[in-house]
Amino acid sequence: MLELSHELDYLQWIFGPVNWVSAWSGQLSDLEIDVEDSAFLTMGFVTTTAGRETVATLALDFVRRDTTRTCLVIGSTGSLRWNALAGTVEVFREGASNWEQLFSQPQSRNASYRAQFAHFLSCVESGKSPLVDGEAGLAVLRVIEASRQSMHLGGLRQEVGKNSAE
Repeated sequence: MLELSHELDYLQWIFGPVNWVSAWSGQLSDLEIDVEDSAFLTMGFVTTTAGRETVATLALDFVRRDTTRTCLVIGSTGSLRWNALAGTVEVFREGASNWEQLFSQPQSRNASYRAQFAHFLSCVESGKSPLVDGEAGLAVLRVIEASRQSMHLGGLRQEVGKNSAE
């Protein structure tokens, strides 16, 4: 989960803090690595102003052979699909018969790393705060710790608290 934690970053960026998590992780392959090769999480996010809880499922693995990084958001009036590798965002609206492309900006695989590095250097030079700070990183570690607790308790739902990663 530590090696593939960026999905937790963007899910919290989109939906807000994770309140609870239920998780399973382990070895499903013959890969000779010293971490889990697969993790499956179900997470609940801060309740919306409409009083509804947002729930997400997340599958992470080193087993899949084709490089894939996608996010599918299902809502009451349609669905959004983001493909990070292709640089596309599509919508499937209620009553539609196919996906409609909203955004497309193909980029090289390392472009985001270069942009992050340039942003970091700019912050160091200017003294400005980065777009993503240590608090965001700590929030991800709290979700990972609660996920590990859930896994050790047979997948039982665990609250993501301020003291989970401390």
